[in-house]
Amino acid sequence: MAFQVSPGVSVTEKDLTNVVPAVSTSSGGIVLIAEKGPIGEITSISSEKQLVDVFGKPNASNFEQWFTAANFLGYGNNLKVVRPVTGMVNACVSGTAIIIKNTTDYTDNYGHAASFAANVGAYAAREPGTLGNNLKVAVCTNSTAFGPHGMSGSLVNDASAAIGDTTVTVDDGSLNQVGDILEFGDASNVPSTDGAPSGHFYKVTGISTHVLTIARFNPSTGKTETGGLRHAVVDNAKYLRHWEYYFNFA
Repeated sequence: MAFQVSPGVSVTEKDLTNVVPAVSTSSGGIVLIAEKGPIGEITSISSEKQLVDVFGKPNASNFEQWFTAANFLGYGNNLKVVRPVTGMVNACVSGTAIIIKNTTDYTDNYGHAASFAANVGAYAAREPGTLGNNLKVAVCTNSTAFGPHGMSGSLVNDASAAIGDTTVTVDDGSLNQVGDILEFGDASNVPSTDGAPSGHFYKVTGISTHVLTIARFNPSTGKTETGGLRHAVVDNAKYLRHWEYYFNFA
């Protein structure tokens, strides 16, 4: 029907739709080869962001499936996704890698199995895929390992540790490990072997018997920096050792 609201202006209403689907309540399903996420179980996805969070971003192997799923989620919010077995396995500490499909699979078959740790080590990535290759697990077993710990069994054994040096020799290098954060007693202390904090920290980046390779460490940012010793360290000086991630919690 058409009518005029003023001279020369005509308003016409037309319904050009035959069916208005309830898109937001429609459900769909897809089998998606993904870089991460649970395998062999149905996962409900309601948005493209959740799709990325659970199953990862699209890649050269799955972009057709992934964007099909994303396109559906542009109109609906009830997509059932299943990640299939593709030969990917869970990254592990050692031994022969296995596939832990999902949380239920872990609880039923691996969570309490002594053979699990014997075969792959103490830890395995939660989900199959190459993303697990970038994981690092650090365990601090007690307060001594956490620090700051005075190295009473090992002193600096280096009469030539000067400003700028990137190596320091100690009495017993086996008491340290790569990643430790060290604080050497300052040569200006009197006596210099009292182990008074110097306020400068260094990260152990390598160990060769009793020779520690170090780099400057910034506890505020948690990052290593270029350069060696900021101050001279005398022979027999004491030093404090901290766990690699001490400053993340201290």
